[in-house]
Amino acid sequence: FLYRQTRVSMLGGDVNAIWKINPNWQFQASGSLIRSRDLKTNDYLIFQQADRCQLMLRWQSDFFGRSKWQLLAEGGPLMVARQIRAPETDFVAPPPGYRLWGGRISLRKTEGKIPVEVSLEGQNLLNSAYRDYQNRFRYFAYDTGRNLIFRISISI
Repeated sequence: FLYRQTRVSMLGGDVNAIWKINPNWQFQASGSLIRSRDLKTNDYLIFQQADRCQLMLRWQSDFFGRSKWQLLAEGGPLMVARQIRAPETDFVAPPPGYRLWGGRISLRKTEGKIPVEVSLEGQNLLNSAYRDYQNRFRYFAYDTGRNLIFRISISI
């Protein structure tokens, strides 16, 4: 790859909305988009993020009525559109859009001298085969499959 400086025009935005259904339930929707062009060649810029939207349903409550511990469960899809604003000089056409499902469950100590959180997070839970336009390995292989993360967080 050979990169050179050029004049560009970039415009983008992020939006995030949260709807608190009741004290325990909330729904969150977020999205982002970027529009960019090379002003010298009047073409699109390479490796720009595709339009994306994430939906999340969250449930949060005190653990078994005790106010010291809080239980949280959340999950939803990440939807990424096909990048249709890519220069034709790329080696391969942009891959199709995809949808990945993820979620997290955590138990958090909310009171006391030492805050503790234990969580289990899952990404791409359905093990979907996809290629992300911004990942250069997309020329050769699919992106990451199912990913499970166990985390213990202690703040001192």
